[in-house]
Formats: sequence, structure tokens, C-alpha cells
Amino acid sequence: MPVIGPKALLRNSGVLLAPSSISEEEIDIRSRRAQSILLQAFAPQSGDKVGIYASMAGEVGTGLIAKTVRECGGLVYYPRITIGGEMAFYPAGPESKMIRGLFGIPVPEGNKESDRRVDGFDLVVVPGLAFDRRGYRLGRGGGYYDRFLSRPVSSKVVGLAFSWQVVHELPIDPWDVPVGAVVTESGVIRVSVPIEDTRACK
Repeated sequence: MPVIGPKALLRNSGVLLAPSSISEEEIDIRSRRAQSILLQAFAPQSGDKVGIYASMAGEVGTGLIAKTVRECGGLVYYPRITIGGEMAFYPAGPESKMIRGLFGIPVPEGNKESDRRVDGFDLVVVPGLAFDRRGYRLGRGGGYYDRFLSRPVSSKVVGLAFSWQVVHELPIDPWDVPVGAVVTESGVIRVSVPIEDTRACK
């Protein structure tokens, strides 16, 4: 009989889901607030290369982040998981069509291998089912982000989540890689990345 580890138990427990008292409209408001806080703390500048994610159910959206980065003259990248199990990021403009990739994750359509990027980002925004105050995250169990973040992809790697997805301490494994800060609709939890006093692009 297989042994179920503490991470799997936490994923399946339902404790990280939005409280039933919070409406879909309120979740959308909180999602936009979290994105606004991230954009204030890590203001995009012209020419920035920003890796984000296409949000799935239960995750903070990233549409406002993508829109603002592009308006500032930056480039937006989304992750794609290859058949070999590795993750790389590919660019997407405002007119890019998103299609369903592996595991149903939306990815930009029509990317070339020459568009592939695995490092050199000015900011990488990371999703998670949960984060703790040390910066460790609980993903969906595939290990794709941990393998991706095991290399120096950016000096600024930031987790984005709702406040109910932040816990005091998560179970961790030796290969887990913490983020430098966690942003929620309630504010910024700084782990190792300084919160910059920068002005947004004009």
C-alpha cells in the first residue's frame, strides 16, 4: 500500500481553498489587489523580461501584470512543459493566442524553439497551492518549478497567492527551492528579495 506523504495530504485536504464565505466577485477583487501590490513592489520597467503564469482555478490571476508589463515596454513570458518534463518560458504579446498545453495549462501558440528562455529574467512570478513565510511553496506535485528554479533564473523570484494560501510552515524536501518574496492581497512577505523603491514606468 503506497504511503501518502504530508504534501499530498495537504494538497488533498481542502484547507487551502478559498473560504466558502468569499464570493467569486470578492475573489476577483482580491486577485486584482494582489497583482497591484506586486506591481507596486516590483515595478516593471522598459525592456524588462518578466516570466509569469496563465492562472488556473484557485490561483491569483496575472492579466493585470501582463498588461502593465507590456504597457511599460517589457516582454511577457509564459511557461511551457515539454514532453521530456522540463519547463521553459516563451514570449506572448497582447494578440497572442493561448492554447491548452500539457496538463491543460494555457501556453502561447506558435512559439519557436529559438524563442525559448530559461534564464535572464528581470522578474519571475510563481504560482502555488500554498507558500510559507520562509518562501517555500507547495506546487501540484510535478516538480517543474523546483527544477526550473534550481538554476539562477532571476535575482527576483516572487510567489503570488491569496492570503489563505500562506501558512506558517510547509513540509519541505531537499530539492525544494524557496522564492524571494510572497505577495498576497494583504501585502508583501519579504524573504530574501528587497522590496524596491522604484517608480512605475511612465
